[in-house]
Amino acid sequence: MVDDPRRGKRRERGSASVELAVLLPVVFLLLLGVVDFGRASWTKNALSNIAREATRYASVRSVRSQDPATSAKVAGMVVGQAGPLDPDLLAVTTNWTPTNQPGNVVQVGLTYPFEPIVPLFGIESIELSSSSQMIISY
Repeated sequence: MVDDPRRGKRRERGSASVELAVLLPVVFLLLLGVVDFGRASWTKNALSNIAREATRYASVRSVRSQDPATSAKVAGMVVGQAGPLDPDLLAVTTNWTPTNQPGNVVQVGLTYPFEPIVPLFGIESIELSSSSQMIISY
């Protein structure tokens, strides 16, 4: 008996649709994972830059300057630099060791809750943090 080549094609008619239906959600989740990783990396980089700029701001404004830095002023500076980050979610800590005098150390720390687009594995939020420290110049 000779197999009809058209009959074999009929058996495979829906296989491409089934393969697409199985693989498309996996590919879509991988794509969203890559996007979320990029967003998290960008957020971490932004936090690092903001912490460095805030520390520099505080390091050139000791109590001897005309406009000395305070925790509130540093936090206001951070909010101004936040850009697309939600400033209400940014937590800012400023520490002067031991005081805000030239030659001492100032440290600024930031924390920010990052929320992925797709909360995989039950992760709804990841707390990202960054800190920077400098010697107070003047």
